[in-house]
Amino acid sequence: NGAVSVVPNDKNVNWLFDNLNFEQRQKVWATKVPRYNEIWFFYPRGTATECTDAIIYNVKDKLWYDAGSAVGAQRSCGYTTEVFPTPIWCDWNYVATFGSAYPVIATPAGEPAPNANQIYLNGDVTPAFVPGRNFQFSTSITDNFYRVQSATYNAVKNFTLVTAATNFVSTPAVGQNTYTVSNGFTVWQQEYGYNAVSDDGTLAIPASMTTCDISWIGGTPAQDTAQGVNRRIHLRRVEPDFLQVGDMTLQIAGRGFARGQESLSQVFNFGPNDGKVDMRVENRESRLVFGSNTINGNFEMGRIMITAEYGDERP
Repeated sequence: NGAVSVVPNDKNVNWLFDNLNFEQRQKVWATKVPRYNEIWFFYPRGTATECTDAIIYNVKDKLWYDAGSAVGAQRSCGYTTEVFPTPIWCDWNYVATFGSAYPVIATPAGEPAPNANQIYLNGDVTPAFVPGRNFQFSTSITDNFYRVQSATYNAVKNFTLVTAATNFVSTPAVGQNTYTVSNGFTVWQQEYGYNAVSDDGTLAIPASMTTCDISWIGGTPAQDTAQGVNRRIHLRRVEPDFLQVGDMTLQIAGRGFARGQESLSQVFNFGPNDGKVDMRVENRESRLVFGSNTINGNFEMGRIMITAEYGDERP
């Protein structure tokens, strides 16, 4: 409205500041998702050194919620452009694709010993070791990698001399495998479709939601008013009401006491045309956990109906 004011947060401000890694606080950043009227605040959670979580403010609904350490919250920077209709965010997870193994060979007869940034490889490997390509001596993404400066093939003696742009940390031994490396850090077009689409293929993005506590002691499932019945709640049936694409799962998260250890029931599966999920689950306090992890999977929840009975007396 043209004035600077404090945005009240009584939902997750402590969740943020009690878990923020203050040694990495300079990496906290924010961006907007205009389509959903959201502002995302990314931060490193716990001992993480990169952003692993986000709290989100919905400007239209004036609500706070969080990303729950989802994969989509593992972003280090981003920008909302005028070119793409959705935000562009950068992933800090290094994704590497390694090529075939090329063993280092001994210095060919009559050739000079390699320099500290050179190796000899058997055959013509110039199509793989093009200038500017990265390579390393293992398939561990934490190892040192080097950039090809040049690769020269000797057709007479059938070997290739590969020269790196920098010296090797240690001299590669004869027989040491050499691998070309492609990819790196992924730039994602966020909020586009329902899958993670990359050079490695198309993967489903896991999505889930959890209801609030359902119990007799805290009121009926329909209203938050105590009924004076100190009994466990016995769930016999859940009737899903979703605009749903693909199969979904349901688990019951339950506790025996308010501060008791939470446990998950077995996984119940249901499809778009299934009208009910039958079960026999009993807890003092229960929550319904719905999930989707299928290609093109998507869901919007309506009014969920449950069939519940009085269970055993409290333990």
